[in-house]
Amino acid sequence: MSVAFTASTREVLQQIVRDARFQRLTQIPLLASMPILTIVGAYVLFAVATYLWLQGELPLVAMLLLNGFAIYAAFTPLHDATHRTVSRSPRAKLAVWEHNSHLGDARATDMGQRGELNVGQLTREKYGRDAVLVGFTTHHGTVTAASEWGGVAERKRVRPALPGSYEAMFHTSQAARFLLIWSESELSAQALRDARLQRAIGVIYRPETERQSHYFKARLPDQFDAVLHFDETRAVEPLEYTSEWEEGEVPETFPFAV
Repeated sequence: MSVAFTASTREVLQQIVRDARFQRLTQIPLLASMPILTIVGAYVLFAVATYLWLQGELPLVAMLLLNGFAIYAAFTPLHDATHRTVSRSPRAKLAVWEHNSHLGDARATDMGQRGELNVGQLTREKYGRDAVLVGFTTHHGTVTAASEWGGVAERKRVRPALPGSYEAMFHTSQAARFLLIWSESELSAQALRDARLQRAIGVIYRPETERQSHYFKARLPDQFDAVLHFDETRAVEPLEYTSEWEEGEVPETFPFAV
């Protein structure tokens, strides 16, 4: 679900971050004795339980319970320590994968004009040019999406992009796929800076109201640092197949063929 942050919401979040009580919660030592002891103790427990079971001195059920607890106890602090290391290391890099409407700079879209914020804008404001925002576009193909909130995943046909959109413009190049990086081509950045329609398909895809539901105005070179265009896209396959996904969308010409 997409969440729109208003200016007032942002001010509240900034007050929370500046609060001394919140800052104390984030002050975690680089080397903490308790997590280290927990990890070492978990590995020892795992080894001892496995050894006793192999010697026939511990039932299988007890061994499985103890080993499960040991694995949980070991990897929980390891997981937390990894996040902390990434946040502290000056050389650490982090990739965030989200929809275009979340990661593109909201100030270059209709959202920004309505006073909304997103991850892309907040990241640029925090890290400046150290943050690289990459967008994806497509002209047609298939997508895995639902028809309504809480609905089942369906394999839907992505309609050809509307005239006047960035996707339709890229389609005229007749290239199957390409990458645009504005820093390497100032000419292309200037040519694409005029606001155009851009399509955003997320968890839900409603082709019957596509213009109202999935298009917004954006200035692509200001929204992203680079854009990958795939003229034809293919639906991601779900972990659990449903009859709706396997059957796909009924063609518009059904029951006739063209």
